[in-house]
Amino acid sequence: KTESLGKPTIQLLADKLLLSKLVDNLDVPQMPLLLEVQDASDIKGDLTRFLEERMSTADGSEAVVKPAHLSNGEGVMCVRAIKPEQVASTVQSLEAGLTKWMSKRASEHESEALRSLKPGYLAQPKYRATIGFKAPLELRVLTLFGKARVGTWWFGVDHPQRNAWLTRQAAPGATELSEADQWEALHEHPGQNPGFEKAVALF
Repeated sequence: KTESLGKPTIQLLADKLLLSKLVDNLDVPQMPLLLEVQDASDIKGDLTRFLEERMSTADGSEAVVKPAHLSNGEGVMCVRAIKPEQVASTVQSLEAGLTKWMSKRASEHESEALRSLKPGYLAQPKYRATIGFKAPLELRVLTLFGKARVGTWWFGVDHPQRNAWLTRQAAPGATELSEADQWEALHEHPGQNPGFEKAVALF
């Protein structure tokens, strides 16, 4: 983790704003960017424009407002459709959250690359899981030499039994990875949660 400091590639992949721009430049489909905040001095103006634009397009979907420089769900907020008279109070509430979290860095257990990122915020549409799970499904994939090796579905320290790792197992008798490989799910979830089980199967 300490050796990651000053490594541009690692910083690029950790910064959600920079990564979004890179993916967009490569014409890879992704969730659209509804809001981008990097200047802490104009948070109120950015939020006001963001909310007014959502009302002008009659966008009734929920949006997720999240920090570009943090992890594990820190500083994440949801914005529902609002009425014109709710703009000022919503801006005030969001501004307080953005100001708080943009003054923080990633926790000490994270890599130096993540802890060195410039604070920022973004907003994207909130998507719903189609399998009856309450939270969106997000899997972090570790690749080595162009091959996916491990997938991590992370809930953090609050729900450690839900943290799941998907490990790649080479096909029986094979000496190299191939499309015939299988994946093994490792977790300590006690069961009795159909949504969790379907999510793991989907991954």
